Amino acid sequence: MEYEKELEHVVNEQGCWIFAGYKDKSGYGIITYRKKNYRAHRYMFLKHKGPIAEGLVIRHTCNTPSCINPNHLLLGTQAQNMQDKVESKILFCAGGHELTYNNSYKWNNRLICKICKAKISAQTAAKEKEIT
Repeated sequence: MEYEKELEHVVNEQGCWIFAGYKDKSGYGIITYRKKNYRAHRYMFLKHKGPIAEGLVIRHTCNTPSCINPNHLLLGTQAQNMQDKVESKILFCAGGHELTYNNSYKWNNRLICKICKAKISAQTAAKEKEIT
């Protein structure tokens, strides 16, 4: 894969670069290269930090799946990645917003913040309005 393309993103309050393209249901950014899908954070790690050894994963120090900031990405084992999740006290949604009891709820079997849910609802309403 060639690593020339810069990926569009928005910087949030925590310094995360929130991927502006398509995200999977877990919040990870997805890019397509030669008809194959890749996770955006892996692309950014490869571009800015180098190869990923077999058996290792990219860990988000910010605990935000949609973050592609190379400074927030570390190489590690899956066990380390799971330990990071256990030790993390602050959770963020796929849009990079902090999740708290007051600003989030479960929707479609995932935790979502009210800001992202409002955006999804507005987009759905706009599409329905176009159809009618």
